[in-house]
Formats: sequence, structure tokens, C-alpha cells
Amino acid sequence: MAALAKGDCRGNNCDMRATTILAFLFLICAALPLYAADINDLTYDASGATVTITDCDTAASGALVIPETIEGKPVTSIGYDAFYDCSSLASIAVSEGNMAYSSEDGVLFNKAKTILIVCPGGKSGAYAIPESVTSIGDYAFSDCTSLASVTIPGSVTSTGYEAFWGCTSLTSITIPDGVTSIGQGAFATCTNLTSITIPSSVTSIGDYAFSDCTSLTSIAVSEGNIAYSSEDGVLFNKAKTILIVCPGGNSGAYEIPESVTSIGDYAFDYCTSLPSITIPGSVTSIGDYAFSDCSSLASVTIPGSVTSIGYSAFYGCRSLASVTVPDSVTSIGSSAFRGCSSLANITLPNSVTSIGNYAFRDCSSLTSITFGANSLNNLTELYRATERTEEAKKLERRAERIRAMKR
Repeated sequence: MAALAKGDCRGNNCDMRATTILAFLFLICAALPLYAADINDLTYDASGATVTITDCDTAASGALVIPETIEGKPVTSIGYDAFYDCSSLASIAVSEGNMAYSSEDGVLFNKAKTILIVCPGGKSGAYAIPESVTSIGDYAFSDCTSLASVTIPGSVTSTGYEAFWGCTSLTSITIPDGVTSIGQGAFATCTNLTSITIPSSVTSIGDYAFSDCTSLTSIAVSEGNIAYSSEDGVLFNKAKTILIVCPGGNSGAYEIPESVTSIGDYAFDYCTSLPSITIPGSVTSIGDYAFSDCSSLASVTIPGSVTSIGYSAFYGCRSLASVTVPDSVTSIGSSAFRGCSSLANITLPNSVTSIGNYAFRDCSSLTSITFGANSLNNLTELYRATERTEEAKKLERRAERIRAMKR
């Protein structure tokens, strides 16, 4: 048999060598980021004496270094959502000479490390916030979908606007005693969060702080808290006159306590497994987005004590088949019943003097609206409220006939 010449390849020897080379190349490629982040991924404003970073390419991955200067000007400002949706960015480093910012373990801070500004979206596993931090900034951990746990030290006093929004792998988090404010939307869309305890130090919780937390079944409040309380895992103000948040993971029928006079904004937002809710006669107002996207809610009785139904109060309640508005109600907010696609009929009393735009828009099954006020103004408002439905066309034709009679 002839000897193999250098570079010659025959039979199994060739196959083995090719397989080995391909495997080696695959390992090298797997270890490298598909698109390494650099200064070219940044959008910035250098029109003045200093530079503000305003945006980052969402395709950027790996480690990004924020330089001391860009175009010879110092980097002194980073926009609040500059790294929004950068889900592959694993680390943010800052040049030592930068006078405004610093970094540690790939996380961005102000220079003194008292404010945690951005945890990059590609960071995974467990993360412990340094003890120097007193404030978790707006959007700081927003859409960090691979973070399984975050440890907040006792030094922190506030969590910013949508600080942990969309941390879908987060199953639990401990808010330490010392935190006084939880920002608007702070834990919204943390879909695997199962429970949370509000410590005695918290005096302010922003709107929709726990909205769309579909696995959350309980919100507990420390007994010493002077602003908030809880009952059956539902969050109230201290006096239990305002229902603030019903956890999104609650299922089965729910009866609101008789002490409640107001259903707060976003109170039942995204409680997708609640089939029915009993509202007591003590309630006088239903807040904005109060029951929005309660997709399983099939029936609700609004008591005669209620005077106002807020903006988008029942938006997207697609299982809701009928609603009777009592004669105590004077106003129905814009988009109040929008997207209630199973709603077949609605009764509006003479007491209703204001109906917001699109209150019944996209109610595709709506065939009947019963109302007492026959004024042209009310008919016009109803037309705007029911735009794009068959009932809307009937109301407009009726309004046109009345206009013709008045000519």
C-alpha cells in the first residue's frame, strides 16, 4: 500500500481528522460572543461640553466598557433607559478615570456606589447588591430575565420606577427593613414571584408595583407597618378602606371586605384566574385599571354605592358577559369596558352624565345598550364610547334622526 503523502487524506483517518477539527472550531465559536459590545454600539449626545449616553444597540453582547471620554469630552450622564432591552449584555465596565460612574462585578453605579444604576440584561444566577448602595435606580434590573435571586442589603431605602420589571426568573425577594418606598411598577411582570413581605419601614408603594405577577399568591405586611396591612394575602391601606393589590396568582371567587370604600388603581390588574368578585355596598369608587385584564372574570355586580368607574377599569375582561351599572354612577371613564369581547348588553341609568371615549370599544359581542337619558349629547358620547361596534352604528343613526328633527 502506498504511503500517505503529507496533506493527503484517505478513509477513516480523514474522517477522524475532520471531525476533530470541526469540534475544536465549534468550541472556539461557542466561547466567543456573537457580537462583542464596544463604543460603536452606543448612541450619545456630544453637542455640549460633556457627553450623554442615550442608547445602546440591542444586539450588543458580552462586556461593554464606558470610557472616560468620547470625542475628547467627559462622559458625565447616562440616560435612564440607555440600556433598555439589551438582553445579551453581560457586563458593563467603567474606565477608572470616569468622574461620574463606576462599576463592580459588571454592574453600573454612580461614582460613590450609593446608587445602583443598571444591572445588564444578560446577567444570570444570584446577585448580591453591595452594602454601599442606598438606592436602586429606575429600571435598574428591568428585564434581567436570567437572574434567579437578588439580595438587597439593609442599606437600601428605595427601589425605583420599574426597578425589577420583567425579572421572570425571580422566585422570591426579601425587602429589608429600612426600605421606605417601592416605586411604580417595581416588581411588575415578575411572573415567577410567589410571595413577598412588606416590611414595617415601607410608607409608599407605587401604582402597579406587583401587576402581572401571575404566580404571586400572597402579599404579607409586617405588623409594625403604619401605612399598610394585609388580609388573606391581599394588600390594603392600614385602615383597610382602600384595596391596593390583589396578588395575580389568586384563583377562585373573592369577596372584598365590607370595610373597603375604594378599589385602588390596578388593584386586580392581571388577576387572570379570578372568575368572580363580590363588591360590597361600602365601595364608592372603582379606580383606573382596577380589574383590567381579569380574563376569567365572568360576572361582577356593581353596588348602588359606587359613583365612579375609572379609566380602563374593566379593560380586557374578555369573559365578562353582562354588566348593570347602578343609578348611583355619574361617570364612566375612557376605555372602561374596552375589549370586553363577551359583553352582550349593558344598562346605563339616567344618573350617568359622563362617558369617556372608547368606553365600550372592541366589545365585539355588544348588541344592546339600555339607557335612560335621551339627550343628543349622551347619544354622541355613547357613539364615541362604542365606536367600531354594530351598536355604535345604531346610536349614530338615532343621533342623526334627532339632529334632523331639530333643524
